[in-house]
Amino acid sequence: MNSALKTWLIPLALLTPALALTPQSPRPPLEFQVESRYDFDSTVAAIIAEAPAHKFTVLKVHEMSKTLAERGFPRKEPATIIEVCNAKAASTALNLDIRSGLMMPCPVMVYQKEGRTYVMTNDTRILSDFYTGGAPMKLTGQDVYLALTKILNAVKK
Repeated sequence: MNSALKTWLIPLALLTPALALTPQSPRPPLEFQVESRYDFDSTVAAIIAEAPAHKFTVLKVHEMSKTLAERGFPRKEPATIIEVCNAKAASTALNLDIRSGLMMPCPVMVYQKEGRTYVMTNDTRILSDFYTGGAPMKLTGQDVYLALTKILNAVKK
């Protein structure tokens, strides 16, 4: 074995077990969440009212608790998904990578847990990394994230 190879191979062999034991850094959360200062129904209404101020259209409201109860799966506490869309951002993302449509429209989940009301949505900055489109896709994900966090922060406790 030549000396140059030994110079790299021996330290690498010694370092490999240490690398295997190093804890992985935790992945960032895929969602952004706030606790609402309002009750459940008022939070849903406030999110619906706030979305247009940030150039988002409310496409549909899914009362998940009601839907699940109708199908024999009642929930103890309410949960509603509000579908919102920013047409400009959606168009940009779809033109960059049609697969990005899998994360559209943007869901905003309002739910109650132990009597407290929470609102959450996807972190589109992270989701944009899953698609092609480079910097323009990343920028679109960032812009959508900033707008969605403003919508959620409007009800933040």
